[in-house]
This record gives sequence, structure tokens and C-alpha cells, in this order.
Amino acid sequence: MEKFAKDLHGGGAGLAASTVNDRMVLVAAVLEAAVVDKWIPDNPARASGCPVRDAPVVDEDEIPTPGEVDLIAEHIAPQCRLTVCLQSGTGR
Repeated sequence: MEKFAKDLHGGGAGLAASTVNDRMVLVAAVLEAAVVDKWIPDNPARASGCPVRDAPVVDEDEIPTPGEVDLIAEHIAPQCRLTVCLQSGTGR
């Protein structure tokens, strides 16, 4: 995890510290959700000192329907369409 953060910040990506922190929080949250769902035994982000948030509870009423996702994708910039479709299935 620490090498991943360093690579994001100073390596090829060269991202700002605040952007790296945002990415690490997201990775830690995904790993935490995997622990909760028993896909992995423990969250390696915890040992690294990475900021860890509890996995968010999903409100079923806030999840867009497949038709709503398609509508959003139709009206967003073409380069972002795939992201909308992929994220619609992640619950994030």
C-alpha cells in the first residue's frame, strides 16, 4: 500500500498529495468492503496507516435503475460513458 501511494505521488502518475490521499481512501474502502463481504481475511490498508472508512451502507432508493444509468451515459461526455456504466455496478 505504501509503495502504491508513493508510485501515485512521485512515480509515473505524479499526482498531487491530496489526489493520492483521495485514491488511497477509495482503495482502503474497497478493501474494507471486501473484508466485510468475507472476500479477503483482512484489509492490508489498515497495517499501512492508510485512511480507512467504514463501508458505506447503500440506500436502495438511491441506486439508479439500468434505464437511468443509460440516460446518464447518453448525456455525459463520450470519454466518460464507460466510467458511468462501470461505476453503476460498483455501489460507489
